[in-house]
Amino acid sequence: MSSLLNSIIFRLKLTQVILSLGSIVPVFSEIYVTLSLLTADFVHLTLYGYLGIGIVVLASLCISEPVSEKVTLYSSSMAVFLHLLSAVFIIKDVFGQDSYMWGLRVISGLCTGANAVTFGWEVLYIMKYIHH
Repeated sequence: MSSLLNSIIFRLKLTQVILSLGSIVPVFSEIYVTLSLLTADFVHLTLYGYLGIGIVVLASLCISEPVSEKVTLYSSSMAVFLHLLSAVFIIKDVFGQDSYMWGLRVISGLCTGANAVTFGWEVLYIMKYIHH
């Protein structure tokens, strides 16, 4: 991997970690991320799982350890799908029922959606450098 790609992925991972922290705002205020217990658990697993992956990859880039492009590609591709699905669940609940904490759910949904975009950019950059 070139130093330019490492620099781009480092910035993307840093953004992903920050957005993952913003995505779990409802957790810190002790409410469910979504009104359904099942989808709330799914969203929590997605956010915490990829927050952990983001921190591990960010740490490995900080100490200049190589990360397999294919592992990063598969992980990021799955993250795009899961974060988009989580964002849909969260935003649906904002408009679905009378939610007294809709503001926190909007923040969480927007951060989750933005995180899906950053993972998508990472997938595009990795595919560009793997195949060329």
